[in-house]
Amino acid sequence: MFISLIGFGFLGGITGVMMGTEQLNMIIHNTIYVPGHFHATVVIGTTLTFMALTYYLIPVLFKREMIAPTMAKWQPYVFGLSMYAFALVMMGAGTLGVSRRHWDMAFQGAALAYEWPGAAYLMMGLVGITGLAAIVGGIMFVYITVGSLLWGRSSIPAT
Repeated sequence: MFISLIGFGFLGGITGVMMGTEQLNMIIHNTIYVPGHFHATVVIGTTLTFMALTYYLIPVLFKREMIAPTMAKWQPYVFGLSMYAFALVMMGAGTLGVSRRHWDMAFQGAALAYEWPGAAYLMMGLVGITGLAAIVGGIMFVYITVGSLLWGRSSIPAT
């Protein structure tokens, strides 16, 4: 829950205030900075909160023990920290002006193609790597929750 609170309130909050400033918004509005901000608020803040709530409610509502408790302890860190990195490198690429609405950031073959600095390509590569790490964290969550519902030992006392 602490990771989601920091992601939503700190990272998402500060970037939201920055985007609310008209002078900065004119610079970063149509860049990949905007999806980075929304990933910080929605994915880190909201999704991690729902994941924590699910881990709490499975034993309470369904009376099932969680399977793979060690994996369940590591899963929020794998997902949350990779999403932190994901959002930060998206915002970093956005400050360099990388567009958010075009599939080819270099506009290869265009009459007026633009050559980005190497840092922009590095950050976009890191977006892919950290996105894959977040997917692994999401798969861990699905495995733990569905597995706990299907195969978790019942915690209802036998009478």
